[in-house]
Amino acid sequence: MIEEAYRFNAPLLIGQTTARPHERSTLWVDSPAVVIDWVKKAEDSDGLIVRLYEAHGTHARARLSSTLPVRAAAVCNLLEDELAPAGWADGGLALELRPFQILTLRLDLT
Repeated sequence: MIEEAYRFNAPLLIGQTTARPHERSTLWVDSPAVVIDWVKKAEDSDGLIVRLYEAHGTHARARLSSTLPVRAAAVCNLLEDELAPAGWADGGLALELRPFQILTLRLDLT
């Protein structure tokens, strides 16, 4: 249902890319209950801000993974202020979200 809503509200734009068809996205989660809502450059560094949320109204466990060279991760508030470090290891981060929880992360790149 959520995927259909995104496809309706943000139609597919087609353009040229250098990505190969079998390559994964730069960021992905392994649970359909957790949605990566948006990714943007951090306001005060070259890091990335990633906003995720739990979309099914359940407690969800997921792993956020990336092909980017992430050095460290932290939980942030909406103003991008760091609240707590997060344990990025082996190309990913284990997440536990409450029903409908919104989570903002800062990913510091090497």
